[in-house]
Amino acid sequence: MPDNKASNRELERLKTLLSYGILDTPIEKEFDDLAELASVICDTPIAIISVIDDKRQWYKAKVGIDINEVKLEETFCQYTMAAEDFLEIPNATLDPRVRENPKVKGENGIRFYAGYPLKAENGYCIGTLCVVGTQPQQLSEIQKKSLSLIANQVMVLLEARKKNLSLAGEVEKVLASKIKETKNRLQKLKMEYDHLFQAISKSSGVVEFSPEGIITGVNKNFQDIIGYSEKELMGKPHRILLDKKDISNNLSFWKSLKNGEFQSGRLMRIHKSGEKVWIQASYNPVMDKDGKVRKVIKVAQNVSMEVKSLEALEGAKKMSDNLNIQKDHFIANMSHEIRTPINAVLGFTELLLEQEYSPAKLDYLNSIKAAGDSLLHIVNDILDLSKIETGIFQIEKSPFNLRDTIENVFKMFRLKATQKKIHFNHQLQEDLPLLLIGDKNRLSQILINLLGNAFKFTSAGAVSLAVAMDKKVGKEVAIRFDVQDTGIGIPKDKLEMIFHRFSQAEDHTTRTYGGTGLGLNICKLLIEKQAGTINVSSQLGIGSTFSFIIPYTLMETPPPAYSKASPAYPEQTIPLKILLFEDNILNQKLMEAVFSRTDHELDIAVNGEEGLNLLSIKKFDIIFMDIQMPIMDGYQTTLKIRENIDKNIPIIALTAHSMMAEKDKCISFGMNDYLSKPINKKDLMDKLNFWTAKIGENSEKHTKSSTNRYISLNQLIDLTQGDSDFQREMIEVFIKQTDETVGQIADDLKKGNMERIVSLAHKLKTSFGILEASTRHLSQIEYKAKAGEPREEIEPSLDALHLQITSIYQELNQILHQYEAK
Repeated sequence: MPDNKASNRELERLKTLLSYGILDTPIEKEFDDLAELASVICDTPIAIISVIDDKRQWYKAKVGIDINEVKLEETFCQYTMAAEDFLEIPNATLDPRVRENPKVKGENGIRFYAGYPLKAENGYCIGTLCVVGTQPQQLSEIQKKSLSLIANQVMVLLEARKKNLSLAGEVEKVLASKIKETKNRLQKLKMEYDHLFQAISKSSGVVEFSPEGIITGVNKNFQDIIGYSEKELMGKPHRILLDKKDISNNLSFWKSLKNGEFQSGRLMRIHKSGEKVWIQASYNPVMDKDGKVRKVIKVAQNVSMEVKSLEALEGAKKMSDNLNIQKDHFIANMSHEIRTPINAVLGFTELLLEQEYSPAKLDYLNSIKAAGDSLLHIVNDILDLSKIETGIFQIEKSPFNLRDTIENVFKMFRLKATQKKIHFNHQLQEDLPLLLIGDKNRLSQILINLLGNAFKFTSAGAVSLAVAMDKKVGKEVAIRFDVQDTGIGIPKDKLEMIFHRFSQAEDHTTRTYGGTGLGLNICKLLIEKQAGTINVSSQLGIGSTFSFIIPYTLMETPPPAYSKASPAYPEQTIPLKILLFEDNILNQKLMEAVFSRTDHELDIAVNGEEGLNLLSIKKFDIIFMDIQMPIMDGYQTTLKIRENIDKNIPIIALTAHSMMAEKDKCISFGMNDYLSKPINKKDLMDKLNFWTAKIGENSEKHTKSSTNRYISLNQLIDLTQGDSDFQREMIEVFIKQTDETVGQIADDLKKGNMERIVSLAHKLKTSFGILEASTRHLSQIEYKAKAGEPREEIEPSLDALHLQITSIYQELNQILHQYEAK
């Protein structure tokens, strides 16, 4: 049902409006003056005095606008009328009431609005006084008060006019009194405005221009900012203050001002001395009653010091970034220089341990190996810290079994527990979820560090680990780990600094127990990197408990690969021809010693060029590739091998760079696998056996079923258990997903969205893996985007990917035709 009370109120309001007799007739010039005064006081190009009936808003006096009426639903003033109070919209594009208004969305649209309702003596609103700007702004309290006074004065004049219609004689006397009163108020208002202008003039530089940009007035503040005297500036064009490169834009700048468009911003101007001066300035067109700009007032503040400070900060940031880059290079080189001799020391020690039977010599050799392992642990701590600080450290999100991870860590400490006669146990909460998605390697690293500390500082008693679920929300679960010991404990006043870098509880701790003081700091950084927390409680002489919580995602069902045992690759008995790229003599001798006890044939190239020559005259089964070599490094050499010699021979990187991105970089250059120095003999042989077996598997599969050059269906057939319909569906999904993803990569490359490119390329590599397609180009795109390389460096890899996909699609289409024929 209609609201009768509201309808009656609107009817009474319209009657009140009609009683003034102003809807279809012009009103006196004083209203134009009041509108212009409102424009000047509020520093806006537009001011309007209007009356509003039930359908339209009628402009009775206006500045800066040509139209005379507008539909009610298109007005801003409808909200002022509804509120029956002052309304200010500082930024129309952000206000849900008006941001979709055509006058806001258009070019040079409305950005600022402020209005007061015009209230008749009986309390009904008949219209508004409003000011409008094309730039966001906000009125000061003085401006609001001035605008309120003008609105009141408008109603005073309207009431006077209304009475004049019916009481001509009496109103004439009253009108004279009211006019005098109005003049007094206007005079007072003008004085307030003058005070306001003086306040602005005292704190800012003020310049008046003609509509053509000629200086017609300037205050002392601006003279101080720019260095010119008033005499030197008067009558001069605006362009004398500009830098040469800005003069070309001066004509369009003043054309927009002449059209009544407000201009503001942080601008660079030229001081009389020739130095650059930065100002924060607004150029305010002042219009006459016909809407023409009669002058432009500029208000400016000197912000040169602020700009110079920002430039200094930016310079300092660039210097800091450069120093970080130099630090990264230094640490990478240090890693190589330190780990290379460690590699030789540990490698030769292992060989000697295999040959030596004298108890005394074995004791010496074991001591050498323990010292080498300790030195390697310290180097790894420093490198881990550097990786975290420089941002190249990443947390993996992979499925893992929590119980298996903990069991593997415990195996490492069982011997130590037996030797020290310490009770060692772990307890997992009964209903603890075990199949999780997260970084199991980092969890192992944290547990090894904390348990290692517990054993180091515990001579009797027990070391234990308790694992429980802290909380669960949907598929997200937080796991709590408590590492407890009965060791020496930590003084209460040292607990706060125990996680600080290079810190230990007591000065003598390092001398007594060893260590760098980096372990706990790295644990804390690793945990926080995974959005977790860590804390410690301890009593001196009684023991300590380190508790940390890490959030993981639940893996509801194990993936097919998870439920199967990893394939075993037994030691290969077939003699292989192996090519080693290595420039370090110690490492050459070590590898010669290792392979001298096998049936494998080893050739060594001391640099890339020598190795390429060997490959051109001799056939090899596998390559071990050092990364840092003179003349031609491992990356360049691998590219040459893949492009000109052999696309399929397994190439295993050998590098002392223990950085997170190193493996991805090696794969992106066409290598198949990665071994970090110092190289453990068992790891070396396991890697050799693995790739020898893979070569045999691939060769067997190829001879049995695959005639394709770019893909293989063997893995897809295994996954689908021979279901041809499912295979066809998977191929169609692959084509659709690849088209969409590569298109997204191309779009993101244009936009410079490198983070998304890394994610998309990594995701697509999984799909390529199902069809056993080469992921080389995808790896290059992922690596280059992750490294922040420019678009021009990534485009060639994207072009190569397009060519590869075209070839893959040709083979897939042939396969799909074969399915249809069946």
